[in-house]
Amino acid sequence: MKLRSFCAAAALAAGLALAGAQALAQQDKPKTDKPAEKAAGEKAPAKPAEKATDPHAGHKHGTEGDAHADHKHAEGGMPPGMEEAMKRMAPGESHAIFKQFEGKWKTVSKFWMEPTSQPEVSEGTAERKLMWEGRFVQSNYKGMMGDQPFEGLETLGYDNMKKKYVSTWMDSTCCSIMLSYGTYDPSSKSFTFSGEYDNPMTGQTVKSRNVIKLTSPDSHSFEMYDTPPGGKEYKSLEVTYTRAK
Repeated sequence: MKLRSFCAAAALAAGLALAGAQALAQQDKPKTDKPAEKAAGEKAPAKPAEKATDPHAGHKHGTEGDAHADHKHAEGGMPPGMEEAMKRMAPGESHAIFKQFEGKWKTVSKFWMEPTSQPEVSEGTAERKLMWEGRFVQSNYKGMMGDQPFEGLETLGYDNMKKKYVSTWMDSTCCSIMLSYGTYDPSSKSFTFSGEYDNPMTGQTVKSRNVIKLTSPDSHSFEMYDTPPGGKEYKSLEVTYTRAK
C-alpha cells in the first residue's frame, strides 16, 4: 500500500516537472506572429485598384455592335429591325376602308353562263365581319344556285408587303380557292382585282377581272368579267348588296 502511494507521488512529481519545463521553454521562445511596428512616418503600401466589373460582360459576343445590341436587349429594347417589321405587320390607312363592308346585307345576283345567254337571277344574304383589328374582312354568303342551296366564303385584305389588295373566294360547289390581287381607286370608289380560276364545266383556266363599286355607305356592287381561252371578255356575274335594316 505504501509502495503504491510512493509510486503515485513520484509520477505526479515527474509530471509537474515536465509541465514546468515546457512553460519555461515557451517564455524563452521569440515571438514572431505579431507584425513589426512601422517606423515613424512610414506609409502603408497602397492596395492594388480593384477592377471594375461590367454588369453586361456576359452579354458581349465578339464585337462592340453585338455588345450594344445585347445591352439594349437587357434593357427591354427591341432587336434590330423589329420596329420596322412591326410597322409592316400593322393595319393602316389602306385597311380602314374595310369598315364600310361590315354588317348584314341583302343580295340580288345575276349570273350569265354564256355571253349571249339570259342571266339567272337569285336572292341571298351576306354577313361581313372585320377580323384581327381590321386586318381583313370576312364575308359569309348564303343563297341559291338554280334549285340548290349555295354558300360562299370570301376574305378581303391589304398586303402591306406587296402593296396590293388581296381577295380569296371559295364556295360549296367546287374544291378550289380563287385568289385575286387588286388596287383601289379613290376617285371612282372602286376596287379592281385580277386573277384566274379553273372552270369545272370546260376544264380550262379562265382569266377573271372583278370590280367592287362603293355606291353609298349602305350599298355596293360586285361585277365579275371572264375571259375564256381564245375568247373575249364578258360579264359573268353581278351582285348588288343593300344593307339589311
